[in-house]
Amino acid sequence: AADVSQARGQWQAADAILKYCFDDKWNDNTTIIEIGPGNALLAKTLFDRHSISRYVLVDGPRQLDNAKKTLSNYLDRVEMYTPEQISNITDNFDLFISCHCLPETPNEYQEFIFKTFLPRSKKLMIEQTISSNLGKYVPNVIALKHALEDYFTSYKQWNCNDEFKNLCIRSHQNIYIAK
Repeated sequence: AADVSQARGQWQAADAILKYCFDDKWNDNTTIIEIGPGNALLAKTLFDRHSISRYVLVDGPRQLDNAKKTLSNYLDRVEMYTPEQISNITDNFDLFISCHCLPETPNEYQEFIFKTFLPRSKKLMIEQTISSNLGKYVPNVIALKHALEDYFTSYKQWNCNDEFKNLCIRSHQNIYIAK
């Protein structure tokens, strides 16, 4: 498995987004929201490969500063918000992304993110690689898994391949969810 903080790991995530969220056919002028982009390498990979009209990033100030450097060629289509500013984001999105972020947040924040953005997103990609070094975050990973199961049950309009959905939910090594 590739290190997600490196470009190779982001290429793999971008490939998965194209395959599972867009059936290998990217939509022009896609709008994206990403929770916890870190250094924004995934966003850069997606910008380098596809037409994106708007990309919203939500993370802490230090991470957003790093993201600004990474995305310097695309800042005209990027908006950045801290978690405290989330209420300012009121639009719908073509794609919701969160990679290696949500289990590191309190369960209440996970639930808030899900209730706020999942109903307003046409497709979603949540990826979490579980490793033993997560330590204290393991209960939040389990909570994330249960929250996703609840959302798949609650939101009948989600159109996700059942085999893929079941595989994703069962896996504690990689969780990829697409709708």
